[in-house]
Amino acid sequence: MFVSRLAFLSKLFMCGSLGATTLLGGAPARAQLPKGCIGIGYVGTDLSNPFTAEYVMTSSMASTVGTPKVSVMKEGVARDSDGRIRIEKHGVAQPPDDRKTVTLETPDGQPFTVTREEYGTLIDIFDCATGRTVQIRPGMRMATVKEASDATPANRVKHAYSAPYIFGPGVKIPPNMIVELLGNQEIQGVAAIGMKTTTLGTKGDGEWNGKPIREYEIWVSDELAVQMVRIDKDLRAGNEGKRELLAIKREEPDPGLFEIPRGYEVNPARLPIAKNINLIRRSQE
Repeated sequence: MFVSRLAFLSKLFMCGSLGATTLLGGAPARAQLPKGCIGIGYVGTDLSNPFTAEYVMTSSMASTVGTPKVSVMKEGVARDSDGRIRIEKHGVAQPPDDRKTVTLETPDGQPFTVTREEYGTLIDIFDCATGRTVQIRPGMRMATVKEASDATPANRVKHAYSAPYIFGPGVKIPPNMIVELLGNQEIQGVAAIGMKTTTLGTKGDGEWNGKPIREYEIWVSDELAVQMVRIDKDLRAGNEGKRELLAIKREEPDPGLFEIPRGYEVNPARLPIAKNINLIRRSQE
């Protein structure tokens, strides 16, 4: 079931201050996929329109010393001709120091060592057609697979991918929100349609009453069924987040990207544990 465009965007605006987790959190990975889902996060389930790309998330946080704190995270993304979506995150967990390897221990007490990069990698694969989700953890040599309780294939979405994101005629807009339809343009060689909203403060915002407190801009491609660019600004806090789909290749991904590697344990009863180390974990939405 799809929410209205206003309700959909309101959930984004309810985030408040644009902290690092809000700006840089990944796509939802653990929820069971509903029938008729349009996609996961910033990627739709368009069939016969495969691609690979890099998703870059840049966060600029205001600082008391005057120089904004800038952080950048990248994800690898791919969609095949069956509409399966693969998102690969890096730096999800990492040691607090510069060590190159992490030693883990299997549930039966056997130690094994993985690289820092392997341990910090998390791969999510989504298949909206079947409701199947796979989460692969290279550092633990394991995968978690969840199957939908109803195996009936999902219904294809009949409206444009941009419909939930771009306000159309007749949508009721809150009195403290200004909406600008930005029209069409090519981004990374892909046709996209854009919209910008500006939220004004109300009486409860004190001195910000009647002034812009938040800006949200999004460019969505119906051609590729993806979000091309998203910009969130918290004008009061001075924070800004930008997400961009870059390095797009319109070609079939390697089929092996959507498979669980050989030798990985599937749905283990217990997880391996890191020995003698406190890991720094990246927050996940």
